[in-house]
Amino acid sequence: MSHRRAVCLLAVLLAACGGWLAACGGGYKIRPITLEESAALQIAADPLVRQVGLGRCTMAVTLNDVPSRTLEVLPGPSPEFCLGFTVTSSTLSLPPDELRALVAHGISHLQLEHARTVSSPSGSSRALARGYTQARSFTAQEETSADQQAARLLTTAAGGEACAGLAKVLERAVAEGERWSDWTEQHPLTPARAAAARGLCTGPR
Repeated sequence: MSHRRAVCLLAVLLAACGGWLAACGGGYKIRPITLEESAALQIAADPLVRQVGLGRCTMAVTLNDVPSRTLEVLPGPSPEFCLGFTVTSSTLSLPPDELRALVAHGISHLQLEHARTVSSPSGSSRALARGYTQARSFTAQEETSADQQAARLLTTAAGGEACAGLAKVLERAVAEGERWSDWTEQHPLTPARAAAARGLCTGPR
């Protein structure tokens, strides 16, 4: 993989806490993505975006350099971007199969059009207060559907071993608790849901 491709594929949007970031809070340390981080996200996302018909496309990234873990996949903010990501640096340090599974889950929400569902106001939302644009929690049914879709996408794009990463990353989120609080506020998670993910990747699909 060339450095040029890694740099060109992932464009960093730093719009002074505008764009996807609705507010600037003390919890934000927005910085440019490094080549190593860019490569990690590219490797995770490439087979998935090809599988859903996006081909070689440019993805816009807003990176927050904090210990908490979250990753949201959004529609591209303008025609030149096929997808957008809001992600923390610690999420990009996840094992490759877990990072790919998290990306697959986010893409699945888009495929299922969950992100376009109109929500009621949520002024007390921690994620909204900290600036994340997905201002409402997905429902348990939406999370189950996205997990199922992600399992199919991972299996088709990268094989059964890749699919197993879905259960691993959900189990990690349960085990790490508060570190995932921004993500789990938007994507409700229980130990039962994490355990159920293992069944999605076993047997014929």
